[in-house]
Amino acid sequence: MEFERLKKWEYKLNACIRCGYCYEFCPVYRSTRWETDSPRGKLILLSGLLHGEIEASDETTDKVFSCLYCKQCEGVCSSGIPFTEILSDARADLVDLGIDPTGTISYNESSHCAMCLSCVRACPHEARVLDENRVVIDPTACQSCGICLDVCPSINTRLGKEFDAGPEMLQKQAVEFLSAAEKPAAKAIVFACNWSNVPGLVTSQIDSSMQQPDPEYKVLVTACAGRLPARVILSALEHNAWGVLVNGCPEDECEHHGSREAAKRVAAVQKLLGEVGVNPRRVQYMELSRGDPQTFERKVNEFMDEIRKLGPPFQHGDQP
Repeated sequence: MEFERLKKWEYKLNACIRCGYCYEFCPVYRSTRWETDSPRGKLILLSGLLHGEIEASDETTDKVFSCLYCKQCEGVCSSGIPFTEILSDARADLVDLGIDPTGTISYNESSHCAMCLSCVRACPHEARVLDENRVVIDPTACQSCGICLDVCPSINTRLGKEFDAGPEMLQKQAVEFLSAAEKPAAKAIVFACNWSNVPGLVTSQIDSSMQQPDPEYKVLVTACAGRLPARVILSALEHNAWGVLVNGCPEDECEHHGSREAAKRVAAVQKLLGEVGVNPRRVQYMELSRGDPQTFERKVNEFMDEIRKLGPPFQHGDQP
């Protein structure tokens, strides 16, 4: 098998010193804890494909196409390896070989598409196009940002795999935290953008504070703030959260234009809360540059101070 695009990256594949700094910054590896799901493991796999030591099977292809393109690995790589560029070229080679990819690529769950083209217009990577009266997904262009998920009126759009960062898993984790009998102090959910704050969260004091018994809030990491549906925020409030804080990147730093979508979504939720007599300040949005754990912790503490003063929902000013 020929990997013409991948071949030009042979030097960079060999430049990886296998230090493993990329591990804890990769949302896929954090979810599975498999070596082949880490950036380092994928580079070894790609080298094997290039030199004919590994076959391009369904399993290996799934690994190559399982990436959320957060680029956190590139930010900490001491060898300066452009991981996502290499991965994109490898994906294009595999598609040219006639391999049908899976992984984290977006797809249409059924043929019942409303043809509204909302997903086509919303995709920041032009991975969805209209072709002969149907929406076609380009697997080499899709970066698994999930922006398309919440704009689909028929909820027809899905990602192949979401690795604990998808809406359903986030909603499940939030409900479990808020409903657990052994956590009576639970008050809030903080949805943190993987792009913005995971590197800081890994090494900051927040990591240790989250391990304290009966914490008042739980930090849940979403792959991109723009893919967090309003229903997940509202579900947390429905399960007795005093408040929800959503963290995204500054708009000029956002790779997927997700911060703009997240800000609009939070504003819509705030408007809805106001209309039903719930204090809109119970749901807030903040933007932070990546790797600033001190500011993140300070902002979260300020939010917690505010919702403590508000008290439980439907009290101290909120109306049922």
